[in-house]
Amino acid sequence: MSTQSEAVVESLEYLEREEDRIRDAALAMLEAAEGALYPVDLVAIAALNRALDQSAAFRLLVSNRHFPSAAILLRTQLDSALRFSALWHVADPGQLARAIIKGEHVRRHKDRMGQLLTDARLVELQSGDRDWLREVYDKASGFVHLSSAHLAHAFAGPPGEDGRMPFKIGIGDEDLGDQVYLEAIAAFDAATDLLVELVENWTVLKATGGRTPMGGQPIGSAGAPHDVIRRRAT
Repeated sequence: MSTQSEAVVESLEYLEREEDRIRDAALAMLEAAEGALYPVDLVAIAALNRALDQSAAFRLLVSNRHFPSAAILLRTQLDSALRFSALWHVADPGQLARAIIKGEHVRRHKDRMGQLLTDARLVELQSGDRDWLREVYDKASGFVHLSSAHLAHAFAGPPGEDGRMPFKIGIGDEDLGDQVYLEAIAAFDAATDLLVELVENWTVLKATGGRTPMGGQPIGSAGAPHDVIRRRAT
């Protein structure tokens, strides 16, 4: 049972319902082009599968007030969207997709302007009218590796008059306010929306046969996608 406020619980319930957007995007993509699978599809499948699993884990962590761990999942949810977005910024998306499948790092490839597709470059390319993206990326990144973000979470303030340091070593964060969690949930939802939007754009291209180099040649078939997309219990 969640120890969060009603407002946070309602936001988490909304986030759970929004997970159907991930499933719907996956189904539409897999049914497009008569079920043909391109290299881009394989990268999208990995990203969507990761996004759906992380969404469930994020909800669980927030529900139990584990903010630092939830922030890491916010960062990795954004990572899925950013890495998939790289396919829109190279001369041959199909080639980059095949490189990712082989295990190559996106950051070692260059965009059409000749710049390496580092995380910083992907954030720059995707920011545009998404004024939230850079701030969320920077703040959430602070929780991935041990940093001042963890110090701020463990310490409540400066030493008291007696010199004692107000810190905690424990599980959960009962003192953290609703607003922090509500903002994190909204940011997670936005990161998921970005990925879903990119996959939906790819599905349109795939279905209409536009920009053939985006996918290259088919490499397989999706079979019966309804059988592999797990719906939430209603």
